[in-house]
Amino acid sequence: MKKAVLLDIDGVLWWQGALLPEAAETLLWLQNSGIPYRLLTNRASATAAEMAAELLAAGLAQAGVGLTADMVINPASMARQQIADSGLTNWQVLVPETLVPEFTHWQIEDWQQAKGLLLADIGNGWDYQTLNQCLQFLLENPQAPWLVLGLTRYYINSEQQARLDIGAFVKALEYASGRQAEVMGKPAAGFFRQAAVSMGYRLEDCLMVGDDWLTDVLAAEAAGVKGVLLRTGKYRPGDELQCPQARVMDALAELRAPGILVTGSATGGSWLAE
Repeated sequence: MKKAVLLDIDGVLWWQGALLPEAAETLLWLQNSGIPYRLLTNRASATAAEMAAELLAAGLAQAGVGLTADMVINPASMARQQIADSGLTNWQVLVPETLVPEFTHWQIEDWQQAKGLLLADIGNGWDYQTLNQCLQFLLENPQAPWLVLGLTRYYINSEQQARLDIGAFVKALEYASGRQAEVMGKPAAGFFRQAAVSMGYRLEDCLMVGDDWLTDVLAAEAAGVKGVLLRTGKYRPGDELQCPQARVMDALAELRAPGILVTGSATGGSWLAE
């Protein structure tokens, strides 16, 4: 049985508005080799369909890659299912404007009527008033569900500057409230499991390729997925020391090297990730 590949988007396939070198070629190779793959992202600024369309327009379609929205796994879909399963209809939802339509069925404006809290990175929308509103809700409603879309520590903006992401604000609220958020994206093991199950695979039959040693690689390994750290995107020299069990690659093209994923024919290969 062939193994499956999980790939981060930002920093692995995409960076600062453009496809990274060998992104299209590698996805096409996976496709032509019959190796299932999914794209995993914590990005909350776009829906899965929007991200798929963005990647296709940037060059994947021209290269012949058949990417569809269901091949992009993002925290929003996991959160929608979790909210629906909770049976609660009144949620305080703080997400980017692009994601608001996905949660309008449950969203309310009145903090006093809220029965659950959903957070994502809202960029400049974070201020002391908003953080304190979240803290007050968590303290006053210790049993209310608290979901967050990802736990990414920081991202790199178009000026190559590091900027705080949702993970930093969640950790502050966890410390202040004494409560732990339920993570819907990376590094939650359930997020990797969702991607594996969508292909009909077990976690141990998957390989995760990412540029973040913590939320991509160590998180995947903790879930039972073999990890590959790519020296692109937000990678910084020395990151590989934080995940010594992972294979380290300088470029995505190395994934196609003999002995990494497939040996022999395209239908009878073997996986040699060690």
